[in-house]
Amino acid sequence: MAVQIISDLHLEVPKAYDFFNIVPRAPYLALLGDIGNVISHREECLGFFTKQLAQFCLVLFVPGNHEAYHSDWPTTLDALRAFEQQVRTDNSLGEFILLDRGAYHLPDTKTVILGCSLFSLVPPESEMAVRFGLNDFF
Repeated sequence: MAVQIISDLHLEVPKAYDFFNIVPRAPYLALLGDIGNVISHREECLGFFTKQLAQFCLVLFVPGNHEAYHSDWPTTLDALRAFEQQVRTDNSLGEFILLDRGAYHLPDTKTVILGCSLFSLVPPESEMAVRFGLNDFF
């Protein structure tokens, strides 16, 4: 059992969804956050996922904080869940699994993959210090 793991591609800056190529080295691909912007670049981002689903029999996706930029977390997860359902209707594609506080049992193995996005709870009195200490908030 082999899983190819990739994270933090940041295909949203500059837009590189069409240019980035993942060469399969395993049957399963795990995209672990900060791949692209799901709402602002919906067509490009989901198109990138679809391209991977044509190459891999399974794509596991754990969203990172950049997936929801310029949107909100519930809207982003709704779009990803809708995409997951849409992929299930296309037999020419691999399986897309959104791991949002979820688990996936790899077929024919004893391996279970757990996935969730983790965020810090920043108290209101610390927000300004965090904003100035990280360049990830814009």
